[in-house]
Amino acid sequence: MPSGHAINPVPVTENERIPDIGEVVAAQLFADRLIEQAEGLAPLCDVDAARAEAARIVAGGRAFRDRVLTGLADRGYDTTCPFELFLALRRIGARRLEMMFGGHQPVSASPVKRELDAMAAQRLDQIDMGVRDLIKTAGLQAMVATSDVHEHGKTLLETMCGELGVGTLDGGLSVDPDDLVTSAIDSGCDLLCISTYNGVALSYVSAVLDDLATRGAEIPVLIGGRLNQIPAASNTSLPVDVTTEVSAKGAVVCADALDMVPILEKLAAAAVRA
Repeated sequence: MPSGHAINPVPVTENERIPDIGEVVAAQLFADRLIEQAEGLAPLCDVDAARAEAARIVAGGRAFRDRVLTGLADRGYDTTCPFELFLALRRIGARRLEMMFGGHQPVSASPVKRELDAMAAQRLDQIDMGVRDLIKTAGLQAMVATSDVHEHGKTLLETMCGELGVGTLDGGLSVDPDDLVTSAIDSGCDLLCISTYNGVALSYVSAVLDDLATRGAEIPVLIGGRLNQIPAASNTSLPVDVTTEVSAKGAVVCADALDMVPILEKLAAAAVRA
């Protein structure tokens, strides 16, 4: 049934990688063709169960919306101003909103958390037990943040750190570089982990590293996700890979979440010696 919303069945999730433009276009063309072929099949589908589940989700969503709006208004936000409301929601992030205003149980269970837990477990199994024990004894603290609204990478890192005995400090979602640096310095964290996807990797990490240097703070900065940047002179708004440039700036490039383990091991060894 037409909803007015784009159908986007791209068979690649944020947990694996961001789909490229060709994949997005191909998925849309496939969806259009599927709609054409499915015409007349609606009477063969029993949608009663789907409608009941949809009604439950909508009711839960409306209750959550009401709690969020009331809670933000009580905290001094102008919920009648779309800009202020959207900025507040983006800065607070989905996880904190759920913690502050969500119910005790999910309205409808999502497989995303299970998928991320499985990804974390798969990587943890590859780490030598001696290394894991060393990291667990060090009492390290990692601040984890994102440069944009994509938080699955952040969740994966936090899950892995928790299993390794590394305390995680929430640096925020879509947080400004200077605010992140302030939080990192104030927290006394041992390392700063950044997940990025939306074409700002080089400018973002440059701002973070420059601010750290200006304030005289020596905190290792790890960055992973999609290390790309939209060139200033681009006429297509398509990002290009900037992995080499990010590394040259002095950040530790992590092509995979496992790549943070050698840094944790090094920091743990130094902490134990101290």
